[in-house]
Amino acid sequence: AIRIMRKTSLLLISGTFLFLLILTILIFNQNLYKSEKESLLLYPNFAKSLEKMSKVSIYYKGKKYDLIKNNNIWTLSNYKFYPADVKKINNFFIQISQLDLVDMKTNNPKNHQSLGLSNNTKENNDNKIVEILDSQNNKLYEFIVGIKAKHSIDKGARYIRKANENQVWLFTQPLEIYDDEISWSNRSLLKLGRWRVQSLKSIDAEYKKNNYLISRKNYDSQMFELEDIPKKYSLTDIYITNSIVSTMEGIEVMDILKKDEISNFKLKKVIEVKTFDGLELLINVLSLAKDKVITLDINSNLSIRKELDKDGPKVIGIPNM
Repeated sequence: AIRIMRKTSLLLISGTFLFLLILTILIFNQNLYKSEKESLLLYPNFAKSLEKMSKVSIYYKGKKYDLIKNNNIWTLSNYKFYPADVKKINNFFIQISQLDLVDMKTNNPKNHQSLGLSNNTKENNDNKIVEILDSQNNKLYEFIVGIKAKHSIDKGARYIRKANENQVWLFTQPLEIYDDEISWSNRSLLKLGRWRVQSLKSIDAEYKKNNYLISRKNYDSQMFELEDIPKKYSLTDIYITNSIVSTMEGIEVMDILKKDEISNFKLKKVIEVKTFDGLELLINVLSLAKDKVITLDINSNLSIRKELDKDGPKVIGIPNM
């Protein structure tokens, strides 16, 4: 009985040691496997081809738009070659160059459509096809971004495949591909901080009674005042003047036209804005039927520039000049 117990104990110890050894090997190999997966890029040498890239074509919902590089500046082809936002373009290329493929999925072409990875964007409304070409219109890269994965721990995980391969992959990193061409531009046409504005004058082209002027005397004046208010009258909302000036902080571009394309538009309003630091803006508001556009002229007038007093009151919200 004693000998049997010793053998059993020996076998138990040996079995435990063998199990721990196998477990250690499995864990070690698993770590190596994860490391290899993390370093698997969609295009490992993508950055080396940046100089060759001259065109990006994006297909979405059966439509196509192009970003064209002219004199090393990326532009919007359908908007009179208006410059694209440099940050958006650079971010797009960086995201592609660093795109990790985290999980290998199906390689059966029959599954492509259900994953939003068919070669036809009309069949899949959620997918986008991206082509990157050189100056001779030769394809350097082409890939398809499909639908979001339904059964993934990461809610942002999507399917992707190279157009010339059947293999489907999963990625979780951000990849910003805009639905429309105009979104590649800097859509914030004007970001004029309210703290800079000294006066805003609105001139109605049809009804002079709608003209008004709002202003403030100094940087540290918190409220804009409406000029020429009749005696015994006051504003029902004292903050309305500040709200009007705040519109200068976020004018968003919806479309881009050349001046000769708006020759039939009628002038509706002129807005003159002056800042304490010498900037002068002239904004013309024009309309044709239900369409409204603006033209913008910018001038620097140092003669009206007003510096902050070194010994004056501290104004909260004004950056260092």
